[in-house]
Amino acid sequence: MTWRNKRVLVTGAASFIGSHLTEILLQRGSRVRALTQYHPRLPSAWLANMKRRYGARLEIQTGDLRDLQATSLAAQDASVIFHLASLGSLPYCLNSPLECFAINAQGAQNLLLAARAAPLKRFVLISTSLVYGAPISFPIREDSPVQADTPYAASKIAAEAAAMSFHRCYGLPITILRPFNIYGPRQTTEAVIPSIMRQILESREVLLGNLRPVKDFTYVEDAVGAFLAAAAHPAAIGQIFQIASGEAISIGNLAQKILGIAGKDTPIRTVKEKTRARRLDPKNAAPGVLADNAKIRRVLGWAPRTSLPRGLKRTWLWHARRKNR
Repeated sequence: MTWRNKRVLVTGAASFIGSHLTEILLQRGSRVRALTQYHPRLPSAWLANMKRRYGARLEIQTGDLRDLQATSLAAQDASVIFHLASLGSLPYCLNSPLECFAINAQGAQNLLLAARAAPLKRFVLISTSLVYGAPISFPIREDSPVQADTPYAASKIAAEAAAMSFHRCYGLPITILRPFNIYGPRQTTEAVIPSIMRQILESREVLLGNLRPVKDFTYVEDAVGAFLAAAAHPAAIGQIFQIASGEAISIGNLAQKILGIAGKDTPIRTVKEKTRARRLDPKNAAPGVLADNAKIRRVLGWAPRTSLPRGLKRTWLWHARRKNR
């Protein structure tokens, strides 16, 4: 697929991953409509910079996924839709499960309804690895059972089910992606990698919880490459793919790697995990996450290109530059 002059809708375009996707689409010549939720300081710094650079090829539209009229306007004339927008805060979803479900599940269904009237070639739903809950075996595969351990996971499972129902009933060209621990520049400090980096830059010690769990990390530019492959490949329609490196590293070893890249000897101190964190993790949770990426390699020909040390170095330099500014 050529992306030049392709009309693309990106929901959640102001987010960490959404902004990277939007920027790469613009670099490839697409005409992008960026749907974001209204905020007094909109557009975000990332989108504002892109608007100055790419002008009319970037249209920034504000709207709420719960508003069917807003989703209809956003989807109008779209050839490809990347649906990333969601209420992604797990603690907020624990306290406001109805709002979480309305935005993530009903919002996805509103966009699916709107997509039926568009000249659509592909609808790519960005889900989450959290739909698996506490897996009973590793590595996790696309056919591993899904289970809702949190309201957030339940809302994403519902969004996936709605998307697949629109594929089967109405022939909508759906592809579902489940990313595992995407990292890179622009990510907020709610995530573990930027949290460690900001602590190294700003504190005398790095405070972490349990150092033993392992996670499977993928650099953001590699993840965007998977998005584009999923939107372009005819064999992706009606399929679910995991985006993962297929390798795992413990939180403790990850922190040591980052300290080595930073050239620092900041001490690491473990602290008792917050009550919220314990509530989010079932008592029988497995000690980490490891994904099988064989399907996306085989069907789409995608594989991560950025090693963890290389991606961490790029991310560290970005955080260091922002600190210096």
